[in-house]
Amino acid sequence: MRNRTAPGVPMGQHAIRFVRMARVVVMPSLGASSRRSGPLAICGTQPWGALLDRKSPDVPADGNISCVRIDTGEMSCYHGWSRDGFTGHSFWLKEEVTEGAWAMQAKIYFFSVGNGDMTLIVLETGQKILIDVNIRAAADDPGDSTPDVARDLRNLLERDHEGRLYVDAFLLSHPDEDHCRGFAKHFHIGAPGGWSKQSDKILIREVWSSPMVFRRALKNHTLCPDAKAFNGEARRRVSEFGRNGGRVADGDRVLILGEYENGGTDGLEPILVKVDQTFSRVNGERVRSMDALLLAPLPKSQTEDDEELLSKNNSSTILRISLAGDGESAKCRFLTGGDAGVSIWERLWENHWWRPSALTYDILQAPHHCSWRSLSHDSWSELREDAKVSEGARNALSQAHKGAVVVASSKPIKDDGNDPPCIRAKREYEGIVRGVGGRFKCVGELASNVGFVEIEIDRFGPRLKTPRPKGGRYGRGGAVGTVPLAHG
Repeated sequence: MRNRTAPGVPMGQHAIRFVRMARVVVMPSLGASSRRSGPLAICGTQPWGALLDRKSPDVPADGNISCVRIDTGEMSCYHGWSRDGFTGHSFWLKEEVTEGAWAMQAKIYFFSVGNGDMTLIVLETGQKILIDVNIRAAADDPGDSTPDVARDLRNLLERDHEGRLYVDAFLLSHPDEDHCRGFAKHFHIGAPGGWSKQSDKILIREVWSSPMVFRRALKNHTLCPDAKAFNGEARRRVSEFGRNGGRVADGDRVLILGEYENGGTDGLEPILVKVDQTFSRVNGERVRSMDALLLAPLPKSQTEDDEELLSKNNSSTILRISLAGDGESAKCRFLTGGDAGVSIWERLWENHWWRPSALTYDILQAPHHCSWRSLSHDSWSELREDAKVSEGARNALSQAHKGAVVVASSKPIKDDGNDPPCIRAKREYEGIVRGVGGRFKCVGELASNVGFVEIEIDRFGPRLKTPRPKGGRYGRGGAVGTVPLAHG
């Protein structure tokens, strides 16, 4: 990175150092503006694009400007507001420096939700993407050992300038109850202007939804109330997009994953991602710290002859998300696929065997809570060790980088006839990562009384952190140890 100053402006008493698309901090010695006597300082620990209040504690004693970044591609314009009342000052910064620059590390949190999914991705720019939610009512009972993941999620989120807790994006992989339980209770539904301080629900700035998943689920299944609530909210946002000509704000945005059948997404191209396309946007803005490849749900043209492929689980959204760490791109590739079964993974191998890089990963979230049915057509409970592994599905799930980790979002895995989780599936995943020096981890075993498993991503790749309980049945702790995962 280089040091950014205004064109033609001499160096002065204050300087800024920052990480590209990350956060801004004040350091000694930056250039003064020719439009104003005395030094200026860009400051704060808020994500770029956030307006800092002029009385913000983020403004240091020797600084007098809080600012908002307006990205124009080549350069960035900062419009500042000073503490002494000076307003309307704009200036351009187009140089960067590397020495001493500060960055936020990307993280992935796998919450302990039993046989269910709830995963929070924090980009190095601070944006937060939540994939699925499974907040069980038992956590409200002080006498129950169920981790209070709702409390833990709220502790990890920030509030916007209106005091609302928020996530930048929320993806529901598919409408099973163990992937959307608690949605209506804990997340704001409806126009953002209707948010209530009294209920203090979490605002979703942008919904990521697959109409294809819901169309297929509605055809053969009855949706649970939370799935209906999510579907209704996604449909409301699509209507808002059309009614306002695409001009929507936080809380009204939607991104459609997968082209709708029979032309149902015609006219929605600005908010549509097709299968095998890569996108790099969160909450309506392009980000450089993430890109995501949409692998499924597969279009009807590839599934119309196979009723199994049209099932609710097999219509799960599958993403391969590439995350930056310390300003360096693609330091962790995260493959997540809801409850996608063996037939889908076989089809993905048929589609990508010639380009397996589309399926590579550093972190794999074991499909369907480490179910045998993602690796085999045979019943584990009936055939046990005589059950056969599907070669195609295993190949699709074997594209592990050096040091890769497979994470099972499930209950503790036992050597019995249960599925999911299934001991035989665990052994298959252990065999996959053993060949690349990786490991298999079960969230229910690592975080049964803690709440989540945390993976931190820096320039060396992903690093597993183990939270420490703080008294009682549950607590949010710091790391008792960090284990670097070799990055290929």
